[in-house]
Amino acid sequence: MQTIETNIQTLTKLGLTPQESKVFLTLLSVGKEKITTISTISSIDRSNTHQIIKRLQEKGLANEILGKPNHYEPIPLKEAILILKNKKHEEYKEIEKQANELIKSCKPSIITKPNDFEFKIVKRNKETKQQEVLNACKSVECCFDLIISQKDFHETFVGLMSPQLECVKRGIQYRVIIEEKTLNRFKRAIKPFLEYSNFQIKYIKEPLSALLGIADKKWAYITLETSIPNQKDFSQLITNNPSCLEMFENHFDKVWNEAKEYELSDDHAIISKKRTNNNPKILNASPVPS
Repeated sequence: MQTIETNIQTLTKLGLTPQESKVFLTLLSVGKEKITTISTISSIDRSNTHQIIKRLQEKGLANEILGKPNHYEPIPLKEAILILKNKKHEEYKEIEKQANELIKSCKPSIITKPNDFEFKIVKRNKETKQQEVLNACKSVECCFDLIISQKDFHETFVGLMSPQLECVKRGIQYRVIIEEKTLNRFKRAIKPFLEYSNFQIKYIKEPLSALLGIADKKWAYITLETSIPNQKDFSQLITNNPSCLEMFENHFDKVWNEAKEYELSDDHAIISKKRTNNNPKILNASPVPS
């Protein structure tokens, strides 16, 4: 059941001030009244009530009925909500326009040279981590190697399944290492990827304590698992330093060689047949850089 406080908060989010919301709700409850009565019911002094109603009139949410004394009435709630929503929509469009102009006007102050290498630690949360995955899916050109824990698999692989699958459909050589318990839990989510021969997946029994992604053998993304329950923020290391990349690639290859091949039991024969019939199902694959 909606409370008065909740209704005031809703109208405030739609663009009214708390006092404007309170007076408008009072008008809705009485239908048509004079200033003195509206002031008494809303517990707002008369002079302020009068100014607030004037603002509601300017916003098209209240009407003045001439008389001795004048009375005021609200427009129907459904119409009022529509007016406020349209106003918010126009404000958002203007903000989006200004934001795009800001992006165009701001030029990078530093031009990265081909031999400049980065090594940085970035603060992330769930939303920014998912955005990083989306960016990686769009920008990767030929290959992507991924070691991913069950927690991260649910949030950034299953949760973003469509862009991941589009990445594979583009022909990206995609290798994934997961935990055995992840395999048992997410078989249905993994199955569509197995139709593509450029997608390979292996698993290990031991829990994984870090997320490692290597894109095009040019960038590495490292996230350490935390033991703190319900922790929302975490740190991610991002680097394109050749020495670091070589170390992370060697680590991935070592785990990959020790991991077990993924077999989908009864469905495996069907998947294999699909791959063969599709010759195999892989699009525009690019060569893996050396």
